[in-house]
Amino acid sequence: MNKIKIVAAFLAITWMGAWVLEAQPSSPMFDRPPGDGFFLPYQGLFDGRVVLKNKQAIDLSATQEKKIEALVLAFEESLIRKGAEIKINELKFALYIKADKVDRKEIARLITEISRQKTDSIIAYLDYLLDVREMLTGRQREKLKKLIPKRPRGGPGPGMPEIG
Repeated sequence: MNKIKIVAAFLAITWMGAWVLEAQPSSPMFDRPPGDGFFLPYQGLFDGRVVLKNKQAIDLSATQEKKIEALVLAFEESLIRKGAEIKINELKFALYIKADKVDRKEIARLITEISRQKTDSIIAYLDYLLDVREMLTGRQREKLKKLIPKRPRGGPGPGMPEIG
């Protein structure tokens, strides 16, 4: 019974942090319009890639562009490293849980570590978004908000089929 609780807790933690791992640069997450998740664009928070994609429309200076490119690169590098560390711990967890005699303390330690790593990744993403926002003027943020398509209230999200 405890084995089931541990697996259920691990799956819940994995599900909650999955969007951070999906946010890797190679993910299709960045190929669709922002606005999913916490509706961050409506809070004035934009991924650096979105800012760079719209640099002419928002009159981004060359200095701003270089600083944002550096933020994007640093964040991507950090995300790749953290994602690899999480994946390694998930593999260890899978091995430990398959054992005939399960070391419950080790399983609990790994779940706690994976949770911490995923939480740290979410916080790092928010820090990155805030750093990008600090690079922009209020006018540039307003222009970006107008460029981002709004999700219809109650309707399907971007890429979701209409029902009915």
